[in-house]
Amino acid sequence: MPGTAVAQELSRAVRAAVRRNGVGDFDGAAHLLVEALEVADTMPESDRAFWRARLLVTLSYATFETRGEAAATVQLDEARRLAEQIGSRRLEALTHVQEANLRARGTAWQAALRAATAASGFTDVLEPEELYALHLNRGFAHLGVLQLDECERDLDAALAIADREGVEELRYKAIHNRGCLAYVRGDLPRALTIMREADELPVGVARDRNRLDQAQVLIDAGLVDRARSVLEDALAGSARAHHLVQSGAIRLDLARCAVLLDDTAGAREHAEAALRTFEDLGARDRSRRARLVLAQVTLLGDDDALDDVDALLGDWGSAPTADLDAATATRLRAEVALRRGHTRDCLDLLRELGPGARSVEARLHEDYLHAAAAAALEDHRSSRARCRSASTRLARQQGRSQSLEVRAAMAVHARRLAAFDVDQALRSGRPSTVFASIERWRAASQRIPPVLPSGDARTDELMTELRAAQQARGSVARASRSALDARIADLTRRVERREWERRTDADAGGAATPVSTARAMALAGAHRTVVSLFAAGDDLHAVVLGSRLTQHRVGPLAPVLDAAAVLVRDLRARAVSRRVPALAVALEAAVVDAARRLDDLLLGPGSGLAGLLAPQVVVVPLRALASVPWNVLPSLRGREVVVARSVTRWVRSTEASPEPPTLAVAVGPGLSHALEEGRRIREVWGTGEGGGLSSAADAVHALASATLVHLAAHGVHSTANPMFSTLRMADGPLFLHELPSPLRAEHVVLSACDVGQAHVRHGEEALGMSAGLLSLGAHSVLASVAPVDDEETGTAMVGYHRHLSTGASAAAALAATIAEHPVASSFAVYGADWSAGSVRSVRPAGPVR
Repeated sequence: MPGTAVAQELSRAVRAAVRRNGVGDFDGAAHLLVEALEVADTMPESDRAFWRARLLVTLSYATFETRGEAAATVQLDEARRLAEQIGSRRLEALTHVQEANLRARGTAWQAALRAATAASGFTDVLEPEELYALHLNRGFAHLGVLQLDECERDLDAALAIADREGVEELRYKAIHNRGCLAYVRGDLPRALTIMREADELPVGVARDRNRLDQAQVLIDAGLVDRARSVLEDALAGSARAHHLVQSGAIRLDLARCAVLLDDTAGAREHAEAALRTFEDLGARDRSRRARLVLAQVTLLGDDDALDDVDALLGDWGSAPTADLDAATATRLRAEVALRRGHTRDCLDLLRELGPGARSVEARLHEDYLHAAAAAALEDHRSSRARCRSASTRLARQQGRSQSLEVRAAMAVHARRLAAFDVDQALRSGRPSTVFASIERWRAASQRIPPVLPSGDARTDELMTELRAAQQARGSVARASRSALDARIADLTRRVERREWERRTDADAGGAATPVSTARAMALAGAHRTVVSLFAAGDDLHAVVLGSRLTQHRVGPLAPVLDAAAVLVRDLRARAVSRRVPALAVALEAAVVDAARRLDDLLLGPGSGLAGLLAPQVVVVPLRALASVPWNVLPSLRGREVVVARSVTRWVRSTEASPEPPTLAVAVGPGLSHALEEGRRIREVWGTGEGGGLSSAADAVHALASATLVHLAAHGVHSTANPMFSTLRMADGPLFLHELPSPLRAEHVVLSACDVGQAHVRHGEEALGMSAGLLSLGAHSVLASVAPVDDEETGTAMVGYHRHLSTGASAAAALAATIAEHPVASSFAVYGADWSAGSVRSVRPAGPVR
C-alpha cells in the first residue's frame, strides 16, 4: 500500500467518510469521497487503482442512500474489478462485505447472503472492524430469511468483536440488531428493551434505523398511534437529511399504521410515495416491497380491485416463502383466491407457508383466512375452532406483556377476525354461539392475571421526577412553562418505553379462556339481567342473559352513538353550569331529554329489550358506549346496575372474599369538603384512623393493604394518554402507572371528578383510571363519568357508605344513594358488584390518613 502524503490524505478521507456515513450524513460523505477520487486520479496508475477501489467501496454506501441501488452497484462493481485487476484480496473482500450490507438494506436477502458467503473466503485479510461488519451484515440477512439461530450466532460474534475492540458504535449496531431478532421471535417486550438499551448508548450514530425498527415493534404490539408519532418524526429527519431510501421505508410503515387506523386514503398515499421513491432510485427489491404494501391497501377495497392486487403482487407468487415479505405475498394471494371463490386454492397457498416465525398481525391474518375458508366450505365447526384458538393465543400473547397499555393495544390486530367470527355467529341464529363469539374477543386482556410490580428502581425514579415536575408546573407562570413542559413530555416518554418493555414468562393458562354460557347463565339467574351490547356492520345487537338466553337486533348503530355523545356532552356541561342558575335549568332539561332519547333507542319498545330487565342489571357496553352514564337512563332508574368490560371478567370478579373487610380512606387537596367526607365515612364504618391530607404513597399503601378503599381526590382522565390519568394527592399527582399490583383492594370508590371515563381501543380494551384499577386486580370500582360538585358528592358518598355498611351491595347502595342524592347518577359501579357482607364495621387497614 502506498505510503505517500497523498495516500495518507486519502486514508483520512475514507475514515472521515465512514464517520459521516455512520451519523447519516451521506451527502457530506459523498462530497468528501468525490473530492478524494479526483485526487486519486492524479496518482500513478498502480496507486490510482488501489485508492479508487477503496474510495468507491465507501462511496457506494452513501450513493445507495441518496441515489439508489443501481448507482451504488455500478460503483461497487468498478471497485471489485479494480481490486481483481491489482490482485488485492483485502479490497476484494471489502467489496463483498459492502455488497452484503447494501443488499440487506435493499431487502435482497438471498443476494446479501451470497455476498456474505463470498466475503467469508477472505476472513484472513480482514481487520477486526471489517470482520465485525461481515458478521453484522450476514446476521441481518439471516434474519431476513428467518434463519434465526444463524442470525443469533452472527450477532453474538459481532458483539464479541465490538466488546474486544472497545468500540461503542459497533456495540450499538450489534445490540440493536439483537432487538430485531427478539422482535421476529415474537418477544415484543424484550425487543423494546434491547432497542432502548442500544439507543441509550452515548454514541454519535444515525438513529433513523433504530426509530424505524422500534416503530415496527410498536405496530405489532398494537401501539399504532405511538408508532405513527415515532415514524413521522423519523420521516421529517430523513427528509431533511436527504435519506431517500430510509424515507421510503418509513413511509411503508406509515402506510401500515394508516391501515390499522382505518385511514385507507392515507395508507395509499404513503405506499404510492414510497413506491415512486424506490423506482426513482432503481431499488428493485424495495420497489417490490412497496408494491406488496400497496397490494395490502388495495385489498381493503371491494372485489373489483382484485385484478389490481394481482398486478401489484407481480412475481411474488413464484418466490420462496422463506422470508417475511414473501410470506405476506402468499397470504395476500390466498385472500385473493378466497374472495374469488377459489377456496381450495386459498388453502393450498396457506399450506405453502408452513411453520415459522409470524408477527401477531400476520398470524391473525392467517387465522382469518383459515376460518373464512372453512366457513366457505360449510365446515363451521372448524371455522369456530380456528377463531377460538386464535383468541386464546392472543390473550396469552397479551399476558406475556406486563404493560396494561400493550395488553390493551394488541387487540387491534384481531378486529377483522373478530368481526368475521361475530358475523358467522349471527348467521347461525343461535344465541349461545353469538355469546361465545362476543366473549372470546371482548376485553381479552381483562381475562388474564393482573400485571405484577415492575421492581424497576429507574422507573420509580422517573415517576418521582415526573410527579415533582407536574407539581411544580402549577406554581410556574404560564409564559415560563415551555421548558418544564418539555421536561414533562420527555419523562412521560421514558416511563412509557420502560412500561412497554415489562414482560413475564408465565403462561396465562386457563385464565385466557372465556366463561362458558352455562356458567354465565347460572350467575345471571332469574333476578339479574346481563345485557351484552355489540356491533355488527352498521347495527347494534345485544345478547341478554337472565332466566333464558336471547339475542336481539337493537337497531341502527349510528343514532345510538349520536345520542350517547349528546348525553355525555350535556351531562358534563350541566356539571360546570351550576353557578349560573338559568343555564343550569336549561342543561338539566337537556340531560333529561338526551337520557330519554338514548333510553328509547337502547331499551325502548323498538329495541327488543323492553320488559327484559330484572331488578339487577349488568351492562356490558361496546367500546363506543364505555363512558355512558347508565344510571341516568330512565329504564335503569332504581335498578342495581353494574357496568362490566366483559361477562367473563364480571363472572370471575363476583367470587366473595374469605377475609373480613378492611377500610382505608385517602384524601387529596383542593376539595373543600373532602376531609369532612373522609371523617364521616370512617365514622360510618366505626374506624377513627387518619385525619389529614394524603400523599401519593398513602394512596398506594391504601390500595395495597385494604379491601375497601375510598379515594377523595381530584382526578384527571388523560385522553391523550390514558395510562397517565392521575389522582391529585398532597405531594402531587398519583399516576395510574404507579398503582400497586396486584391490588388488595376489592372495592375502590373514586369520589371526585370524572375518572370513570375510559379510552377504549379496538377489541373492547379499555384504558383509564377505573379500567386500570380493574386490570390491576380490583373487583369493583365506583366512579363518575362527568365532573361532580364536591360538596353534594361528599354528602352522597357518605350516604353510599352508610348503605354499604348495612350489608347492601355496591350496586344496591348506589341505587339507593341516587334516589336520595340525584347528583350521584353520573356514578356507576364498574367491573362487578361487591358487598362487605353482614358486618356493621370494618378494621382500619393501617396508618393511612
